[in-house]
Amino acid sequence: MKFVNLTPHTINIKTPDSTITIPPSGKVARVNMLEKENMPIQIQGNSIPVISRSPVGIDNLPKPKDGTIYLVSSIVLDNLQENRNDVFAPDTGITAIRNEKGQITAVTRLVCKGA
Repeated sequence: MKFVNLTPHTINIKTPDSTITIPPSGKVARVNMLEKENMPIQIQGNSIPVISRSPVGIDNLPKPKDGTIYLVSSIVLDNLQENRNDVFAPDTGITAIRNEKGQITAVTRLVCKGA
């Protein structure tokens, strides 16, 4: 099985026996957003612009390829319009391994698109 990392960060997956390091592929899958201006908020005599965003597609996510797993950000995974068994995101929740600054250094599991 081959991993293709479609995030801008190295992903380390800690297993009981080792750590699998997957460097960025150089391509980043991203969610395209449609922005709409809303009524500004008035605070202390200042007008603060407000927008809403709606997802309208994903860039740089290849079609499925036998033997290939694509690693993407959780926002990309959450906005997939189809369930794909070849697309996963790192689980950055409570099982993620963090350093003393709270930064994630490795994950212990992946997340798939649920039905």
